[in-house]
Amino acid sequence: MARPTLSSDRHRLHRIVFRLTDGEHRDLARRAKQLDRRANELARMLLLSALETPGQETSYYDPAVVSELNAIGNNLNQITKGMHITGRLSPTVTALCQRIEDLIDEAIGKENE
Repeated sequence: MARPTLSSDRHRLHRIVFRLTDGEHRDLARRAKQLDRRANELARMLLLSALETPGQETSYYDPAVVSELNAIGNNLNQITKGMHITGRLSPTVTALCQRIEDLIDEAIGKENE
């Protein structure tokens, strides 16, 4: 008996190839065996489930921090423009640079949590 024909929306046409280390391959093969699947089936399942799961991003972006960085960037652009016009550096630049460093440290700290 022949295998039934897949509908056009289920027919897999595209190939994605990636390489794994020995350890990664061993872990994938072990896990696939536990689930009674082939390694490539498990990899496909994991990828597709990760793509379908909204809200599980690897990075943390606090809207308040992004907004503050945007405001600081605007101020820095204004200071730079003034510096080009007058040829003098505003004393607020040092404080602004320190605040930028503090925000970057804060963002890095939240990302590592």
